[in-house]
Amino acid sequence: MLAILLGTVLTAMAEAPIRVNVDFSSHVRDWDGFGVNYVETAQTRDYEKDPQEYGGFSRLNENERQEVMEMIFGEDGLNPGLLKMFYDPWHEPENDNGDPRRIDMDRFDHETTTKWMRYFAKDGLRRTRARGGDLAFITTLYGPPAWTTKQKFVRGRDLDPAMK
Repeated sequence: MLAILLGTVLTAMAEAPIRVNVDFSSHVRDWDGFGVNYVETAQTRDYEKDPQEYGGFSRLNENERQEVMEMIFGEDGLNPGLLKMFYDPWHEPENDNGDPRRIDMDRFDHETTTKWMRYFAKDGLRRTRARGGDLAFITTLYGPPAWTTKQKFVRGRDLDPAMK
């Protein structure tokens, strides 16, 4: 009975026109902050064979990069207070020593995976501080390294308990 009643109400609601009025002069609450993130290459399993780069800084010349930076971090830009950075799973592509607790720092490839993100963060922080502001950073992992998953490939969905 409840399902029939709920279905009738939802059907009636879907058919009824809804009036919306947006009034920007009426403030609900103060804006607490604004954040941005930069992603150069998303969802790729191989930076060399299939970089899936859809229009990041690597495709722009320096003048174009600076124009984007000005629109985001400049005096009249968006002026974010938070920058989210995605840490890619490519930093140790394979566990060459069999011990998930011992990371081979020489295997990290920060140039390929974070070059433009670091550019964005460094120049954004410089511009933000130049206008008297500050920028907070948070980092999140895109996914675990392939060797930590049961599938043994990047974006594998099941963690390997042996690599816990």
